[in-house]
Amino acid sequence: MRVLVGLLCATFVPLAGAADASRLIDVEKSVMTVHVYKAGLFSAFGHNHEITAPIERGSFSDEKPVVDLVVNAHQMKVMDQDVSDKDRAEIQQTMLGPKVLDTEKFPNISFRSTQVEKLG
Repeated sequence: MRVLVGLLCATFVPLAGAADASRLIDVEKSVMTVHVYKAGLFSAFGHNHEITAPIERGSFSDEKPVVDLVVNAHQMKVMDQDVSDKDRAEIQQTMLGPKVLDTEKFPNISFRSTQVEKLG
């Protein structure tokens, strides 16, 4: 079964006074949302997932559209509303465990964009 990940719906709030080319993201007011979509032969048996992760640190540049983020993988949270609390807890445990993210071995996730588009 293939998994397609639609990434990155994030709210970036620059720190006040950050005027240089690379600006820090205000981690107190910013969050990353990951949308995971099932695809392939058995996709009818799977669920799409919405996962949020507080941003530990990050920066972006207006001059060259690039975003760099680091999240603590242990703090990622499954937000699915269409499943029971029990199923959501199982999805959370599986996501953080050795079969998926293996957060004990890989505690941080780094993301660097290849393209950025301004919405609105």
